[in-house]
Amino acid sequence: MYYYPPALGADLSNGFDKRIERDETINEHLDGLLLSLCEYERQHGFQRTFVDILTWRGILTRFLCTPFDRCTAWAVNIVRFQNTIFIEDHLETISLPTEQEARMRFWGYKFETLSTLPDTWDNCSRDQIEHRNDIIVNNHIQYCSVVRTSLDKTTLVMGGEVDCAWDAKPDPPENPVPHYVELKTSRSLTTHSARKTFELHKLLKFWAQSFLLGVPRIIVGFRTDDGYLESIEEYKTQTIPSKTSSFNGNLALAWMSQLFYFLKEKIPDQEGVWRLCYTQNADIVQLYKIESKGYGFLHPQFISWRKINIQKFNDPSV
Repeated sequence: MYYYPPALGADLSNGFDKRIERDETINEHLDGLLLSLCEYERQHGFQRTFVDILTWRGILTRFLCTPFDRCTAWAVNIVRFQNTIFIEDHLETISLPTEQEARMRFWGYKFETLSTLPDTWDNCSRDQIEHRNDIIVNNHIQYCSVVRTSLDKTTLVMGGEVDCAWDAKPDPPENPVPHYVELKTSRSLTTHSARKTFELHKLLKFWAQSFLLGVPRIIVGFRTDDGYLESIEEYKTQTIPSKTSSFNGNLALAWMSQLFYFLKEKIPDQEGVWRLCYTQNADIVQLYKIESKGYGFLHPQFISWRKINIQKFNDPSV
């Protein structure tokens, strides 16, 4: 999908009753990410991916925001297998949203639909450009990017959804991530207080999500309280922290780096499942063991792949 600006004044509630939604009550763990890693290793000569931490971008976003978002509690489950720390969300219960919550979530998906084309604009017909409002919103279809990166001495593999490309996507092996753009929605900023709240609670998260994956550009659609698109603003990910006093990107990264060091030091490379949690407004995180045997949420096919093909990997000691 490719970005193309939507028309201002669009009703983001249009098509709400016809939407097609994923079942958010299903816990998919790290399954998609782990099975993708199996396929990657199969295609690359059965070479094991050596990495310290593997997880979804959403979890790392929560970690990165915690020093400045003290109001959001979270809990994750952790397994260490073959010296990699795997982290998934701990979801005790998944409650269904109210109709208003579902509608506000829909506004975000509708904005994405109105802001994208199936090809670059010069390869699309006028009908495709002008009738985006008629497309049924379907959030089953998602494009996930898997990125290998590092923070200080910690190597990471993360998976995260990407919305669309800003321009033409390059051919492999060129990295496509610098061509991506994140699409977000937020309530219109009518007062100074509203802008400060936006910077601390929304822009912080937008920056963290995009920074982690390396997405350089964020497009925010500002809406009225009843869901009409009022304005559009573009943000450059790298410059966001320097333009706000609400949070400090370097401090957030330093905190997450220390958290990774803590996990690598405290969680042994053996069977068992651990839980890491943060309580609202707390000054500490808590880590404790919840299962002493097995590898918990790791997909059996992934464990089997790693064990059966162990002799083909570069490290015979594992």
